[in-house]
Amino acid sequence: MSTITDNDLKEVKDMILQLNERMNQRFDRVDQRFDKVNQEITELKIGQAEIATRLNDWKPSIDKTADLFERVGELKNWKQIAIVLLTGFVTSLFWNFKDKM
Repeated sequence: MSTITDNDLKEVKDMILQLNERMNQRFDRVDQRFDKVNQEITELKIGQAEIATRLNDWKPSIDKTADLFERVGELKNWKQIAIVLLTGFVTSLFWNFKDKM
Protein backbone atom coordinates (compact mmCIF):
# COMPACT_ATOMS: atom_id res chain seq x y z
CA MET A 1 0.00 0.00 0.00
CA SER A 2 1.06 3.54 -0.45
CA THR A 3 2.09 5.81 2.36
CA ILE A 4 -0.86 8.08 1.75
CA THR A 5 -3.27 5.22 2.27
CA ASP A 6 -1.41 4.13 5.39
CA ASN A 7 -1.53 7.65 6.81
CA ASP A 8 -5.20 7.96 5.97
CA LEU A 9 -5.95 4.64 7.62
CA LYS A 10 -4.00 5.68 10.68
CA GLU A 11 -5.96 8.95 10.90
CA VAL A 12 -9.25 7.11 10.54
CA LYS A 13 -8.16 4.65 13.20
CA ASP A 14 -7.21 7.53 15.55
CA MET A 15 -10.53 9.22 14.89
CA ILE A 16 -12.39 6.02 15.70
CA LEU A 17 -10.41 5.62 18.93
CA GLN A 18 -11.11 9.23 19.93
CA LEU A 19 -14.79 8.79 19.17
CA ASN A 20 -14.77 5.58 21.18
CA GLU A 21 -13.19 7.39 24.15
CA ARG A 22 -15.77 10.18 23.99
CA MET A 23 -18.59 7.67 23.86
CA ASN A 24 -17.12 5.79 26.83
CA GLN A 25 -16.92 9.04 28.81
CA ARG A 26 -20.53 9.86 28.01
CA PHE A 27 -21.64 6.37 28.97
CA ASP A 28 -19.70 6.70 32.22
CA ARG A 29 -21.57 9.93 32.97
CA VAL A 30 -24.88 8.28 32.17
CA ASP A 31 -23.95 5.35 34.41
CA GLN A 32 -23.11 7.76 37.23
CA ARG A 33 -26.47 9.47 36.85
CA PHE A 34 -28.27 6.13 36.90
CA ASP A 35 -26.35 5.17 40.02
CA LYS A 36 -27.44 8.40 41.71
CA VAL A 37 -31.06 7.84 40.68
CA ASN A 38 -30.94 4.23 41.92
CA GLN A 39 -29.49 5.39 45.23
CA GLU A 40 -32.23 8.00 45.64
CA ILE A 41 -34.90 5.44 44.80
CA THR A 42 -33.43 3.09 47.40
CA GLU A 43 -33.49 5.87 50.00
CA LEU A 44 -37.12 6.65 49.12
CA LYS A 45 -38.07 2.99 49.48
CA ILE A 46 -36.39 2.84 52.88
CA GLY A 47 -38.23 6.00 53.97
CA GLN A 48 -41.51 4.60 52.71
CA ALA A 49 -40.93 1.37 54.62
CA GLU A 50 -40.25 3.35 57.81
CA ILE A 51 -43.46 5.34 57.35
CA ALA A 52 -45.45 2.17 56.73
CA THR A 53 -43.98 0.64 59.88
CA ARG A 54 -44.92 3.67 61.96
CA LEU A 55 -48.45 3.68 60.55
CA ASN A 56 -48.83 0.00 61.36
CA ASP A 57 -47.64 0.74 64.90
CA TRP A 58 -50.15 3.59 65.22
CA LYS A 59 -53.06 1.69 63.65
CA PRO A 60 -54.43 0.24 66.92
CA SER A 61 -54.43 3.71 68.48
CA ILE A 62 -56.11 5.21 65.44
CA ASP A 63 -58.78 2.49 65.51
CA LYS A 64 -59.38 3.14 69.21
CA THR A 65 -59.92 6.86 68.67
CA ALA A 66 -63.03 6.23 66.58
CA ASP A 67 -64.51 4.16 69.40
CA LEU A 68 -63.47 6.79 71.93
CA PHE A 69 -65.17 9.57 69.97
CA GLU A 70 -68.31 7.47 69.70
CA ARG A 71 -68.34 6.88 73.46
CA VAL A 72 -67.73 10.54 74.19
CA GLY A 73 -70.61 11.40 71.89
CA GLU A 74 -72.83 8.98 73.77
CA LEU A 75 -71.77 10.52 77.07
CA LYS A 76 -72.64 13.98 75.78
CA ASN A 77 -76.14 12.78 74.94
CA TRP A 78 -76.54 11.21 78.38
CA LYS A 79 -75.29 14.39 80.03
CA GLN A 80 -77.84 16.41 78.12
CA ILE A 81 -80.60 13.98 79.07
CA ALA A 82 -79.52 14.09 82.73
CA ILE A 83 -79.46 17.92 82.69
CA VAL A 84 -82.97 18.06 81.20
CA LEU A 85 -84.34 15.58 83.78
CA LEU A 86 -82.60 17.36 86.66
CA THR A 87 -83.90 20.73 85.49
CA GLY A 88 -87.41 19.31 85.19
CA PHE A 89 -87.19 17.81 88.67
CA VAL A 90 -85.90 21.04 90.26
CA THR A 91 -88.58 23.05 88.45
CA SER A 92 -91.33 20.73 89.65
CA LEU A 93 -90.04 21.00 93.23
CA PHE A 94 -89.95 24.79 92.91
CA TRP A 95 -93.58 24.89 91.68
CA ASN A 96 -94.68 22.52 94.46
CA PHE A 97 -93.07 24.72 97.15
CA LYS A 98 -94.47 27.86 95.53
CA ASP A 99 -97.99 26.47 95.53
CA LYS A 100 -97.72 25.53 99.24
CA MET A 101 -96.61 28.98 100.30
